[in-house]
Order: sequence, then C-alpha cells, then structure tokens
Amino acid sequence: MCYFHLCAEDWRWQWRAFLTSGASGVYMLAYSAVYYVKRLRVDNVPSAFLYFGWSVATSLLFVIATGFVGYISCLYFVRKIFSSIKVD
Repeated sequence: MCYFHLCAEDWRWQWRAFLTSGASGVYMLAYSAVYYVKRLRVDNVPSAFLYFGWSVATSLLFVIATGFVGYISCLYFVRKIFSSIKVD
C-alpha cells in the first residue's frame, strides 16, 4: 500500500500507513461485538459494560501496535527507495 500512495504522490503517507495497518483493530472490535451477540449469554448490564470496555481497550491497543509496525515498515521502505535514487 505504501508504494501505491507514493506513486500517487500522496504526501500524507504516514497516516495512511498507520491507519491501513491499524484497521485490523476495528475488525477486532467488530468481531467482539458479533461474538457478544451470537455466543455470550450475559444478562446483567455491568458485565456487558465491562466486556465492551475491555474490548475497546484491547482493540485500541491493537490499533496502536499494528499501526506502529505499519508506519515503521513503510518508513523503512521509503528510506530504502529514496536512498537508491541516483541524482546526477
């Protein structure tokens, strides 16, 4: 994805790299909601609030972790590409 953003002359590639790889945390949060509806049998409100609170916290940490890895790998890729350009 990073290469395609650079080819399109997108100067905001940093945020795109972070959000593209961090989108897996949104999937994780959606899956936890589906799991709550389909599989869990929680009857009281505090337990549901606790479940969704931890699900949001875990998903947010997952977004930050995978976004960081995506950003660092894209930064390494960009530096490697631009270091190989020969300017006469």
